[in-house]
Amino acid sequence: MDSNIMTALYHIRKNQIIQFYRLDPEKSQISNSFAYALSNDCYPFFHSDEEMDIYSECFKIKKELIEKIVKFIDSDWLKKKYYTFYELEDIFGHGLRVELIVILRYCFLDNRFGGDEFWKKMLSFCPAEATSLNEPLTDWEI
Repeated sequence: MDSNIMTALYHIRKNQIIQFYRLDPEKSQISNSFAYALSNDCYPFFHSDEEMDIYSECFKIKKELIEKIVKFIDSDWLKKKYYTFYELEDIFGHGLRVELIVILRYCFLDNRFGGDEFWKKMLSFCPAEATSLNEPLTDWEI
């Protein structure tokens, strides 16, 4: 299918889901993390299904990048090895700061990498824009 048509269909579907969530987050049964990912053009890695896979190329933050970062963090998280934000930025590249913030925020909202120690370490050395990674979701983020 033509990429322009796919992009248009993606934006229509994305906006439908986000508007449905905004009307009543509780009744919509759409998770905060899923709504956050969509509204930030982040492939919803933890909510992947056939529908999302159809639009995978339309997301600004691609599935492959999310998978790479999440698998790296998860592997060390299981060993209780935690990173600061700047350490992750050194590993994945300074040009990916915005993407890294969105991915980590998505992880937090989806209850990934639980435990105060992980997030305390993450935020112990981070840029100002990353200091609220582990805060509850606010309306303006969607």
